[in-house]
Amino acid sequence: MSRAGICPYLFGPVNGSRHDATLLRRSKIIEILHDVCRGGPYAWQGQGLNEDFRLFGDSAYPLGSFLYRMYKGVLAAWQAAFNADMSPERVTAEWGFCKIVALWPYLDYRKKHKILLSPVGRIFPVGNVLTNMHICLSKGSAISCRYGMFPPSLEAYMAGGPY
Repeated sequence: MSRAGICPYLFGPVNGSRHDATLLRRSKIIEILHDVCRGGPYAWQGQGLNEDFRLFGDSAYPLGSFLYRMYKGVLAAWQAAFNADMSPERVTAEWGFCKIVALWPYLDYRKKHKILLSPVGRIFPVGNVLTNMHICLSKGSAISCRYGMFPPSLEAYMAGGPY
């Protein structure tokens, strides 16, 4: 979820038994974030934003230039402080999924969708795009308000350019 409140990159569907590290590798999200920040094949017209952003995940993920995670084990004071500061931020990532389900209740997993029997892999991305459009039209979401960054216009979002 971006700080603007929209989800710009959705990866999946993937079998739920896969390890988080496998999903991270398969999604290529680190490579994509690198290129978006610094330029490369995944960036808009090869041009980077000239600003580095970081992803934040749980302790199953490896530390990296574009990926931070909670520290585990015996912690130094600064690591404990980092964990305390970042712990509430992890919750904001779930807000985007909550918004999708609130707008499109049919997508809720509790509606008994089943792999190979329900087209979840086709309908969830549609719900994501429609939710992004809704956020653009309503000038923000709880996430964009939380971080003081607002989504692009619907026209800019639909054009797919940098925003």
